[in-house]
Amino acid sequence: MHNLRRVPSLGLLFGFVCLGCSDPYPDRFEIAGKITVKGEAFNHAGSVSFEPLDGQTTRAGISFTDGTFAIPKDQGLKAGNYLVRLTAGDGKTPTVPPEAGAPGGSTNIVSVDLIPEEYGSRSKQQFAVKAGGPNRVEIDLPYLVDPKARKKR
Repeated sequence: MHNLRRVPSLGLLFGFVCLGCSDPYPDRFEIAGKITVKGEAFNHAGSVSFEPLDGQTTRAGISFTDGTFAIPKDQGLKAGNYLVRLTAGDGKTPTVPPEAGAPGGSTNIVSVDLIPEEYGSRSKQQFAVKAGGPNRVEIDLPYLVDPKARKKR
């Protein structure tokens, strides 16, 4: 009789254990990527964003320092098409040059974006997140914007 009482208890225990076995993010997918410039390493800090194009309820943005990034599954994206935008500032452009009248100029930095507009602010670059994966984004930029050549607005 004593053994019969243990059987239901073990069944409940296994039931609770199996609840912990299910994937808490079954419709989200890990994304990994690499950004290069003409096939060479991208050695600037920046960020990449994914904006849904098919009505998905997920979007993501992540920073990178060496051109590589990874979005883990728990923060991942649902399957579908996304608009991809990059940004990477030069981190050197002062807001007020020292000779502009302010004592010593400003120490605030307003970075000039090094990313060409067709990959940044005016991007039409798309990436399809697939349910089966792997979801690897590889973007090879044709050039970087020269901060000195960009007109100040």
